[in-house]
Amino acid sequence: SFYVGGIEHAILHLLYARFIHKFLQSEGLVEGSEPFARLLTQGMVLGRTLRRKSSGAYLTPAEAAAMEAEAEALDDEALAHANDVEAVWEKMSKSKHNGVDPVDAVETLGADVTRLFTLFKAPPEKEMQWDTAALAGQARWME
Repeated sequence: SFYVGGIEHAILHLLYARFIHKFLQSEGLVEGSEPFARLLTQGMVLGRTLRRKSSGAYLTPAEAAAMEAEAEALDDEALAHANDVEAVWEKMSKSKHNGVDPVDAVETLGADVTRLFTLFKAPPEKEMQWDTAALAGQARWME
């Protein structure tokens, strides 16, 4: 009787659950007027997103690194090209090239460190910026 779900899907899930529950209640198969006593909508997990300021096009980390390497040559055109990149925190998405596989963090630092980071980075109902570099702090604390 406790619903936990992401904000993007919660509205429809709750609508369907309530509809089915009301039907089952009218048939005498369940008790109570509502399917859930409490609701917790989880916040979004945000990833560091790289995109061009001029066009808004999303860059892969490899593309951004290549642009950075070009800029190190101090060529004016390459430097201007590299300065066209901005880093922002956005909802993780394949199309934005900002997804992070938590399995990589589990394999590198362990499940306990990854869980600790997830639990203490932000309250469950708030947005959370997934920063793999910050996992090192939890790893040191666990030692």
